[in-house]
Amino acid sequence: MQNANEQYSQMGDAYASHQKEFFANKKDWTRERLDEVLNKLPKGAAVLDVGCGAGADVATALEKGFDSYGIDPSETMRNLALETITEPKRISEGDYKHIPFSDRTFDLVFGRYSFHYLRELDGAYRELSRALKPGGMLVLIVSHPTYDDFKVLESGDKGAISVKLYDGKVTVTYPPHRLSDYFSSTFFDLFDLQDIGESESIDAENPHKLPETLYFKAIKR
Repeated sequence: MQNANEQYSQMGDAYASHQKEFFANKKDWTRERLDEVLNKLPKGAAVLDVGCGAGADVATALEKGFDSYGIDPSETMRNLALETITEPKRISEGDYKHIPFSDRTFDLVFGRYSFHYLRELDGAYRELSRALKPGGMLVLIVSHPTYDDFKVLESGDKGAISVKLYDGKVTVTYPPHRLSDYFSSTFFDLFDLQDIGESESIDAENPHKLPETLYFKAIKR
């Protein structure tokens, strides 16, 4: 299985264009959840998008008056982000285990459909905690473990699942996760869980209408 960097370096342009086209006339539940969080933050708060892709969420946070930054391991995606984000310093190379900022920098760190590409999560939780200020907020939006379980049963592959997005125009592959992976003892050592939600997404093939998206918000201890 290719890692996220390898996948998006190859198909990042297609992913970004089909995503924009797909959601041109549709609501995006995940962006609505993120907007709810951003709208409650004080203006000027320091915000980081991990796995920022083409930079849409970084741009939204900037428009709302936040000190917003994005990191992504894929040069293809970073270049796409810089077509929208005019300040180069706001887009950097990095990922969940290598956040290129000092300790206790951010009031909010979030990731939308990027965290589940990791196979091992606890090291990422430690790095996310390092980058957050005390009392800072972590928001993650990931593939739902129920959906992952079904895809494993469907394919018989316990090591990776493939999901077709945007009317089948893009395929992404990532390791399946259980709920206990996300809410591990390391997670609870570092964070207090504040909110959790789930939704059947509309961007992936999901004929059985399973809960496909998991959202959770936590506060750094």
